[in-house]
Amino acid sequence: MNLVNLMEQRTTSEPRKTQATESVVPHFDQPHYIVAIGASAGGLEAIHEFFDNTPENSNVSFIVIQHLSADYKSLLVELVSKHTHMKVFEAEHDMPAHKNCVYVIPNNKLMTIQDGKLKLAAKILDKGPNTAIDTFLYSLAEDRGAYSIAVILSGTGSDGTRGAEAVKKAGGLVIAQEPSSAKFDGMPNSAISSGNADHILPPELMPEEIFEYTQEIPIQVLQNGKIDLKTTVRKLFERESVEDVLHLLSDDRFIAGAGESEFNRGACWIGPIRDISAKESKA
Repeated sequence: MNLVNLMEQRTTSEPRKTQATESVVPHFDQPHYIVAIGASAGGLEAIHEFFDNTPENSNVSFIVIQHLSADYKSLLVELVSKHTHMKVFEAEHDMPAHKNCVYVIPNNKLMTIQDGKLKLAAKILDKGPNTAIDTFLYSLAEDRGAYSIAVILSGTGSDGTRGAEAVKKAGGLVIAQEPSSAKFDGMPNSAISSGNADHILPPELMPEEIFEYTQEIPIQVLQNGKIDLKTTVRKLFERESVEDVLHLLSDDRFIAGAGESEFNRGACWIGPIRDISAKESKA
């Protein structure tokens, strides 16, 4: 099943909102995932393959950090625009990162993110290795935490490896390009060798994995190994998914990991939640 069909299936399977739902289930903003795509030599083809397979309504933001020549104006915005229906922007200082949009790093700039806004700084031109990808990923991990996703594509050297480690430690997702599909496998191999890559995929398969990841039940575990019920269910309510809440309460990981009081509180919710679901299905 391809990604577009998977999204359509999920959309049609979700119950419609009703006044009863909104009166019982609190409303929170949908979680905002940001995908940072790092690429260098040979990365343009991989970027095109990635966006050729990315739907325009994936509800995440995409930030492209590619090593660019300091001597020529970048055409990356125009080139990426030919492979996606999403809006593609060259990043500007203090520009907010919106969902379903693509932002491209400008020439001769270092980019970070703070409070959901892109920050630009002049790049010092020296003979040292280019660390633009690491720089952005460090800030992304700090700013978005578990809602940060790092994608490491074709390139030489090791830029992105340390930043990917920061994303991993923050609870985010790391995907590296399958080395045999990369024109230059230095960056993907470096990220893979660090042990921080959650998935190793060709670019065309990455968007589906990202969509699946952003739709998973976000079970939060406390340091004592027990389920953080309040945070977990709150995240499910953010998605307004009754189906996922019910699935959590019957999940073996919840039953085994939750303490007795947490389980009893969760079990008490099953009846009211099922009532909400039944009312929605009749609406």
